[in-house]
Amino acid sequence: MLNDAESLLQEVKLLLDKDKSNEKSVADPFNIFSILGIERNENKTHSSLIRALLNPNGSHGQGSYFLDIFFEVVNYNYTSDKKFFVNDGEKFIGSINEDNTEGGRIDIYLFNSEGYTISIENKIDAYDQEKQILRYYNHNQEKNTVYYLTLYGTEASACSAQGLISGKDYHIISYQYHIRRWLEESLKKKNLPYKICSIVQQYFELIKNLTPRVNFNRMTPLHSKLLEQIDIAKEVSKNLIEARIALHTHIRNEVFQIISAELMNEFDVFLGKEVVYDYSQIWIKVKNREDNSIYFGLESFSIEEKKPDTLFTGWFSAKRFLDLKINTRNTFCENDWWKNTKKIEDFDGLACNLHDASLVKYIVSNEEVMNRFIKHIADLAIAYFRSEKQFLLEVLS
Repeated sequence: MLNDAESLLQEVKLLLDKDKSNEKSVADPFNIFSILGIERNENKTHSSLIRALLNPNGSHGQGSYFLDIFFEVVNYNYTSDKKFFVNDGEKFIGSINEDNTEGGRIDIYLFNSEGYTISIENKIDAYDQEKQILRYYNHNQEKNTVYYLTLYGTEASACSAQGLISGKDYHIISYQYHIRRWLEESLKKKNLPYKICSIVQQYFELIKNLTPRVNFNRMTPLHSKLLEQIDIAKEVSKNLIEARIALHTHIRNEVFQIISAELMNEFDVFLGKEVVYDYSQIWIKVKNREDNSIYFGLESFSIEEKKPDTLFTGWFSAKRFLDLKINTRNTFCENDWWKNTKKIEDFDGLACNLHDASLVKYIVSNEEVMNRFIKHIADLAIAYFRSEKQFLLEVLS
């Protein structure tokens, strides 16, 4: 079996190299979103651009053209002659109440003079918040339509939806189908101004890259080879997953042991979710504190490829930072749960990204390299936690 697997992997590598060469020859290398490194930025890229295009009074000068197509694509039944407007930025619908069933900020918010509203929650890499979809459902309930926008049209988590039914209480839309189709239809307008057309086209290309589709009408040589050897391919795939789980778990556990031993007198250190979950962490709480609503974290050891994929440290709050003003010093990957985030610095010239093939090959090459890598992560995390401790205590006071 091992020899068969090695033979299959060699043949697959040759076919992959050929596919990559073909892709490079036809791909458009210039995409402004990729160049700026903002491909997956939910707020500044996706929500902002979608809002701008949907706005009938927007600077694109096309009136309700983009909005009308969007309504058609998402099947929004709108019979009134009162036109919709788009809220500038996130829509604040009040402070979150005690039982977390009302309030918050809606990513994309449309409204008209008759009181009808559309609430779009945009999710690419962010966590689902507790009772988030329920809160938006409870807002303007009689005249509000809630959409849950994700890359591939996944349902809101049970924690967020709290028993609400998709297709009835809220509606699922995806970048892969709805946003792609919306942009594709929008580009059909013959007299669309060049600048607008160029931006929409580049955004369309970005969405295609983020949500690749399999062409089932075209069987590639690589597909054929894998199906010819499907029993071996399945065994390789199974063992690869198990190998990644073992690697990520080993690194997390070893880092945890070092941090625990070093910080045992100052902090309570404990493991978060296992590496098979979307996000996997090490949590650090200041000892002897009644209020531990905010604490430190080191993320993500997960085998799932979620952004950000590079290991980082930061302040974490399960209740979110919406109403809390803090002095932000580090901003590697800010969101409503994480603040003062700092990337774990590169190791021997390689980003500390456990999904990067170059790093994985390097650290498993010998035990000494692996041990240095683990110590590198632990030392930087410890230095961060100690440097931020006093700032955190001031906020918790």
